[in-house]
Amino acid sequence: MVKFRGKRVDNEKWFEGDLVRCSGKHAYIIGYFEKGEYLPKEDLCACKCVVHKVKLETVGMGIEIDGKWYFEGDVCSFVFDGNNRIESIAFVNGSLCLGCCMSLRQSQIDYHKETKGSLEIIGNIWDNPELLGGQNEQEN
Repeated sequence: MVKFRGKRVDNEKWFEGDLVRCSGKHAYIIGYFEKGEYLPKEDLCACKCVVHKVKLETVGMGIEIDGKWYFEGDVCSFVFDGNNRIESIAFVNGSLCLGCCMSLRQSQIDYHKETKGSLEIIGNIWDNPELLGGQNEQEN
C-alpha cells in the first residue's frame, strides 16, 4: 500500500492519505477520519471523508515497512556498511531510496541486513533542513 503526505495550507500540519488532485501550487489529499482511522477508497461514497489542501512542494509518497511509514522527504539516521549515516528519503527511478545507497523497496530481510534494523526517522527536509546542513526557515 502507498499513501501520500503533505503540509496543510490552513495550519501547516502534516496530513496523510491519497493524492487526489494537483493544481497550481497546491495538491489535495483525502483519507482520514478525525479519529485517525484510514478511509479506504471503496468507502468514500458511504462515509464522511476528509479532504485538505496541501502545499504541493511538501507532497511525498510513503511506503510501510514493518508497520512504520516512511515518506519522501523524511530524514533518517541509520547504520550502513558499519558507518552511521544521516540521509533523506527521495523518489528516484520509480522507488523510494535512502540517499544513494539503498532502495526502501528491497525485501524486509535485505532492509534489516543492510541497516541492521537501525533506520530511524529524525525529522524531514522541510521542518528540519539543518539535519542535512541546510538552514531552518524559522531561524532566518
